[in-house]
Amino acid sequence: MSTLFDRQKADCFSKIDLSRKGSIDDPIVDIIKHLNNHQDFFSLSSCSGRIVVFAEGDRTDNKEELKIIDNKELKTSDKDIDEDKLSIVKSGCDWIHVSHTLVNPAEIIPKIKERFGQSGCVVIKFEPFILHVQCRDINAAKLVHLTAVESGFRNSGITVGRAGKFVSAVRSTHGLEVPVTTEEGELLVSEQYIQFILNKANSKLKENFSRIEKFYEKLGEFLSEEKKGTGKQRKKDLRKEERIAKDRKKVEEKEIIENKTESSLTALEDLFV
Repeated sequence: MSTLFDRQKADCFSKIDLSRKGSIDDPIVDIIKHLNNHQDFFSLSSCSGRIVVFAEGDRTDNKEELKIIDNKELKTSDKDIDEDKLSIVKSGCDWIHVSHTLVNPAEIIPKIKERFGQSGCVVIKFEPFILHVQCRDINAAKLVHLTAVESGFRNSGITVGRAGKFVSAVRSTHGLEVPVTTEEGELLVSEQYIQFILNKANSKLKENFSRIEKFYEKLGEFLSEEKKGTGKQRKKDLRKEERIAKDRKKVEEKEIIENKTESSLTALEDLFV
């Protein structure tokens, strides 16, 4: 008998991928397959990480469009979207370059120079790996969360829906976003500094891929432990740690109340002395 989770998983797989490429980014294909082939998980959206150069536009009238398109683009893996000079406009933004691989500053800087004098602040941005996984239950969500945190994705979290939908989000904080021109297109920094920022973005993308590899390895280890039954001990340990933390908090709160009460009594005694 299928559960709500099983029906949601089947429904998700029946839908069309709305990203431009229509497939998963190469660096995370194995991770997504591993999760989707497991009975307790399926991926909702993902991006392996990317380096983006774009010119900002007027976002005041495009908030809803931005929200919708960004959601579709989480699975995007366009390695060389910039081949057509990226005249694509997304929520008022002109995309100058988008890459899920390392970039060559010598190729990017001339494209940025072409924007000089045109309206729109040019921004160099690195976006790290992000993954949203729907899980069968809270224990499955905790397993993905633990894998993420131990792999360096310390901004990860779990959301619980009203209908009991458990989603584990794998995220990190090592992003990068640097404006290099004014809103009028006037250059704010030197060409040398632009090269430095692009190299820094490359460095962060390398670190991002290293964390992805670690996540894949740990995910395999933890799922293997679950299959063998050794993962039960890990769950027990986690529950024990949670209970200890709660008990410690209760003790601390009790001590605070007792200290406040004692201080109040002392103050009253002083008044009558």
